[in-house]
Amino acid sequence: MDRCDVLPFDLGAAEFCGTLATLVRQHERSPRGRRLDLMIATTAARFDLPLLTRYVDDFAGLESALPIAGI
Repeated sequence: MDRCDVLPFDLGAAEFCGTLATLVRQHERSPRGRRLDLMIATTAARFDLPLLTRYVDDFAGLESALPIAGI
């Protein structure tokens, strides 16, 4: 079995998550139903990783904060 490290969601990530929520609002979308998506995006951004997703449209507006790639 492969080992995977768990990436932490710390205070800095929580603060950055607020920034991403603001970007979502600027695109006239509500961040409320996207809380978990925003946490995933925040974690990717904090660790300088691209966000890989099948649902690129769910992350519309966040392109300026992190690279988003559809799989």
